[in-house]
Amino acid sequence: MSFKQGRIVGTPLVALFCSNAAAHSFGNIYTLPIPFWMYAFSASAALVLSFVVVGYFVSAQSAARKLFAPMILLHSTPKPIAAR
Repeated sequence: MSFKQGRIVGTPLVALFCSNAAAHSFGNIYTLPIPFWMYAFSASAALVLSFVVVGYFVSAQSAARKLFAPMILLHSTPKPIAAR
């Protein structure tokens, strides 16, 4: 039996004989120390604020490039071609 055939046969057998998975549990209930609406509003505000800050810095960099690009071109001096 090849490795691939072993996986095809072995996987359903393992899944068949497993009891319950201990990876997730819904046993303990955790209550927030603040009302849920306050938590949801704060999380949404933080998300919106982070996008605003990133958008500001991205647009500020592109605006600076557009503003200073002509100055950089004006102040650059052409380099002479080396004489042979």
